[in-house]
Amino acid sequence: MIDAEENIFGTGARSCGEMIADDLSPYDDYHLVGWISGYISAINTEFGTTKGVNNSFESIYYAVKKRCEEEPLDLIAEAVQHVYMYKL
Repeated sequence: MIDAEENIFGTGARSCGEMIADDLSPYDDYHLVGWISGYISAINTEFGTTKGVNNSFESIYYAVKKRCEEEPLDLIAEAVQHVYMYKL
C-alpha cells in the first residue's frame, strides 16, 4: 500500500510496541484516535473510497491496538493500513 517508513510522520511513525506500552483506551488517547481517523480519511481520499465511515472510532482504535499486539515491531501506521485493508 504505502511505504510507511518513508512517508509517515508524527504519531503513526511510533512503533506498535510503544502504543501497547502506553496501555491507554481510546478515551485516554484522543491524539492517536485523531491521527488514525485522519490517516484513514487521507487513504479514502487518495483512493476514492469510504472505508470505515460506518465504524465507531472505538472499534477502529481497538482493531489497530489488536494488530499492534500481534506485530509490536510494526509502526502504528502499518497497523492502521492492515486494519484498513483487511478489517474495514
